[in-house]
Amino acid sequence: MSASPAPPAPGAPAAAPASPGGRRRSSGAPSPGETGLRSVAGLARVAPRLAFDGPPECPERIYWLLGLKQVYGLRFRVFVPLDAGGPLTLQALQAGDIGVALLFSTDPAITADHLVVLADDRGLQPAENVVPLVRRDAVARYGPRLLAVPGTVSARLTTGSLRALDARVELRGDDPGLVAQSWLRARGLASTGEVSR
Repeated sequence: MSASPAPPAPGAPAAAPASPGGRRRSSGAPSPGETGLRSVAGLARVAPRLAFDGPPECPERIYWLLGLKQVYGLRFRVFVPLDAGGPLTLQALQAGDIGVALLFSTDPAITADHLVVLADDRGLQPAENVVPLVRRDAVARYGPRLLAVPGTVSARLTTGSLRALDARVELRGDDPGLVAQSWLRARGLASTGEVSR
């Protein structure tokens, strides 16, 4: 499932990874990572044994828990309201306190923590894309050729590449401007000069 990198967009269901050494997680139920699940529909057989996390408003949102019930028929053992894919959610996934959570698809923890992103095989989530915007005064200042730049960048910016860029900033503490500059240069989209912010 895809998601925008910023709230209030719906998140991608992510499951906890398999426990190290094959040990059971604290929920007593196998995590989706341990069962080899790769899709939301596949959760149906294990959902009744799993705790599900999302923001407090999750049970009433059609693209979140309500939609998972209506579209997939999922019924989880319990809903645990934490933060919207933030540090509490990640900590609960890693500790095994929850088995499934809503995360933003560009969250670098998905890769760093080896979480399993479950495919939305019934199309519950709408496509949510990063949309480039340019102010009119910027076009007036730099000319109409400026309009091609965001489209060119957007065409090359995948969810995976955005997640990797986020990881450099969020996990490694790299400067966002330098990370963007490096990414643009590596794709031939910027000169060796400074990329303005």
